[in-house]
Amino acid sequence: LFMVVLASYGGYRWWQYTQAWVKTDNAYVAGHIHQTSTRIAGTVTEVLVLENQAVTAGQVLARLDRADLEVRRDQVRAAQIQAEAQLNQAQAQVRGEEAAATKAQLDFDRAEKLAREANRVISQQELDSAKAALAAAQAAVAAARARTNSAEAQVQVASANLKDAE
Repeated sequence: LFMVVLASYGGYRWWQYTQAWVKTDNAYVAGHIHQTSTRIAGTVTEVLVLENQAVTAGQVLARLDRADLEVRRDQVRAAQIQAEAQLNQAQAQVRGEEAAATKAQLDFDRAEKLAREANRVISQQELDSAKAALAAAQAAVAAARARTNSAEAQVQVASANLKDAE
């Protein structure tokens, strides 16, 4: 019975030993490995802890290279400036399309008045052309407004990205 207990204890200790040791071709490593990482990607410039040093929650373990972060922030700022420029361009395009629609409306009103006169100064074809031009101008205004809405959304996304980058 003593031999069975001794063999069981020896087997248990051997099993514990094999669980704690990782074998490689040239070394043995014992210990628990915990992965650590930063919340943001970057190049580590300084490690503030030593190997096997005990650390506490919230303790700074490493410092990242600020240049990487500054480049990212500058890229996001450039994207925001570009989005704002696109918004300004879209707003200017809306104003231009609105002016064209106003002219098309005036042309149509004039053509309709001339077509209603007793001697029908213009043909039905000219009236239809003025009406089609008015519809096209109104559609162009709607499309330009949609582009403006899209540009406004891009500015909001760029602003959120900038806040995140900062």
